[in-house]
Amino acid sequence: DIAAALAATLAANDLSEGVLRLTLTRGPGPRGLLPPPAPKPTIMITATAFPPPTGPARLIVATRTRRNEASPLSTIKYLAYGDAILARQEAAERGADDAILLNLGGRVAETTVATLFIVQGGRLLTPPQTDGALPGILRAEMLAWGAREHSLTPADLLTADGVFLANSLGFRLVISIDGQAVPDCTPLVHDLQGYVRQRENGTSPEEPSDGGSPFPK
Repeated sequence: DIAAALAATLAANDLSEGVLRLTLTRGPGPRGLLPPPAPKPTIMITATAFPPPTGPARLIVATRTRRNEASPLSTIKYLAYGDAILARQEAAERGADDAILLNLGGRVAETTVATLFIVQGGRLLTPPQTDGALPGILRAEMLAWGAREHSLTPADLLTADGVFLANSLGFRLVISIDGQAVPDCTPLVHDLQGYVRQRENGTSPEEPSDGGSPFPK
């Protein structure tokens, strides 16, 4: 039972809550690239405490690597993080917190660790999976709340009314891209964080950002 295993992993690490990561593999196999003929799936679970809160993010557009949106691997989360590591190293070298990955066509896919959203003309937009964006739980919920998939370019980010990131750990405001400031959308990010907390606590929150919400009415 996976739920029981998750609870046991928390307990084994003396955590009442934290960050759980579940990884599914085909299990052991012979040397070579082909999967084993009779795979024995293996589940690995790790647990860590919640990281300390982070401030607004400064991003760069990665120049050393790109997301191949045509690859079937571009829409699944797997263990090969080479491209993301190269992009994250570039961000660190350039004094930034994370890097935006472009696809082969020059459109925005995501950052190395998060889905990217922009506020533009009263709409909340995020790159589509066909541009190399990974699916995710919070991303799917944002789309259900009213966000829309739309192809984005780096220029779109710099002319947006606000930019923020989202992943399983929550939301993070973006304040600059390649050293250029972007408009502040702190109220929206705070509303979304509160919305998610209420939902996780089992309450029935109202729609985010009453009055002035970028979500379509």
